[in-house]
Amino acid sequence: MITVKKLVLAIISITLISFVIPASAQQISIGTPAAQTVEVNISENGTVHVTHDIKQRNQVNQVILVNGTHTNLKVIDERGNEPQYATVGAESITLFPRNSDVTIEYDLDDSGLEKIGETWRWHFYYKGSPILSFPEKVDLVFANQKPVKIDDTRGMRCHGCGVVIEYVLDEPIQKKMVQWENREFIIEIRTLEEISSFSFDQPRRSISFDVNEGSQFVTLTIPLELLWKPYDVYLNEKNILKHEFYSNETHAMLNVKPKTTGTLLIIGYSVVPEFPILIPLFLGLTAVILIQLKNRTSLR
Repeated sequence: MITVKKLVLAIISITLISFVIPASAQQISIGTPAAQTVEVNISENGTVHVTHDIKQRNQVNQVILVNGTHTNLKVIDERGNEPQYATVGAESITLFPRNSDVTIEYDLDDSGLEKIGETWRWHFYYKGSPILSFPEKVDLVFANQKPVKIDDTRGMRCHGCGVVIEYVLDEPIQKKMVQWENREFIIEIRTLEEISSFSFDQPRRSISFDVNEGSQFVTLTIPLELLWKPYDVYLNEKNILKHEFYSNETHAMLNVKPKTTGTLLIIGYSVVPEFPILIPLFLGLTAVILIQLKNRTSLR
């Protein structure tokens, strides 16, 4: 490894330019930004490991590290050798021209990731598009309070990236059964919130229940055949923000975060057996056909 002092002396000798190193070495910027893929891996117990996979470049590159205390730092190329590099302050590494890809790895202490009650929270910032990877038990993450469903890849790409990340390990799931005539439907409610007085009202096309704590995420998985989307959500008869963030052929996922205690009311577009599940699809297809027929007629 080349020290900052050696690097600066080398640059002075090449460019014949004298300058004074600023008091904060983090202000030094040498080289162009690296072409890299950054993965931030979060473990179950909250430890963080960061990997930068950096492409071969015949030029000097600067690599900005994720904010925090960096321990167990390793800089190796694809042959397992240590390339020429310099640490510039606490948050930056300069790589010299190289003929192979390079990997930088480190553990991140003092990252800011903290556990508040049962919720893990991290005010995360990194200029770029890192991939955030979560523990196996996490399949739902909140980014700036917006739900993100985590698939089998175990991660999400953060563009930008300044975001408040929140998640819960093994978030409790309550299953509520709705009996309608001779049919049964299961609504799943996942939350740390204490809920009670669950009810399904077929004439009003609605689901309701009481939240007894407030300020907790509440996520419902609703059978579409029971209650069709889109949904309106009310807390104590006042409309509140909701996120419909995932659906497939049979179910939709809906998330809210009530700020206070009270009664949540979810009203759907249609309800069993008022409006069979295929009719909205049929109506949409019919509308498309009618528009096409009208356009053809106008062209004659």
